[in-house]
Amino acid sequence: MKYRDTTFCIAREAWRFAVPVAGVAVCLLLITRSWIPFGLLMILTIYILAFFRNPHRNTPKDDGLIVCPADGVVTAAGIVSHPDFPNGQALRVAVFMSLLNVHINWTPCAGTVERVAYVPGKFVNAINDKAADENEHKNIWLRRADGRLIVFTPVAGLVARRIVNPVDTGDVLEAGEKVGLICFGSKVETLMPADTELLVNVGDKVSGGLTILGRLSHQNEEKE
Repeated sequence: MKYRDTTFCIAREAWRFAVPVAGVAVCLLLITRSWIPFGLLMILTIYILAFFRNPHRNTPKDDGLIVCPADGVVTAAGIVSHPDFPNGQALRVAVFMSLLNVHINWTPCAGTVERVAYVPGKFVNAINDKAADENEHKNIWLRRADGRLIVFTPVAGLVARRIVNPVDTGDVLEAGEKVGLICFGSKVETLMPADTELLVNVGDKVSGGLTILGRLSHQNEEKE
């Protein structure tokens, strides 16, 4: 099942957090006649709505590009070991999202979801390089039309304790398609073939659905 996007600028998941806070604010105003707690809670309500902002992005359509799946800062970029990639190696790019970033997630490229695996775990600070192994996360294996594999992984963090990502095996996704979000701070990792040309550096600020993480080589991987 795909993520049910909305045409509004606020993701629908916002209302389950914002409405109760706004309701408490109104109740306190009626009971206490004090504008201070009302004002503070309404500021919190506005922050929640801003956190769940849901922008439209015009994703580059070049099939050889791997698009960043999330807004944030690149915290890791380099070759890692991975058994599902040729020669047991993959190019990994990790993007950390702060509490101020957009938390919608986008598909890094077009393809068919070959496998998904939800992994329960801890909720340590997602900026930690080991968070993708220790924290709650969801691995998504995406098989491109040319047979090459891309794996992207939304990871929960210290505050983020809910991954909204209904993508399942067999879903056909487009490049830059919205596939979910992570509530309140987290990270997303992307794995691509090791011979992919890396186009970002550690410390770069990136935008989901817009920034190009890498360019695939012209040599096609044989389909498994």
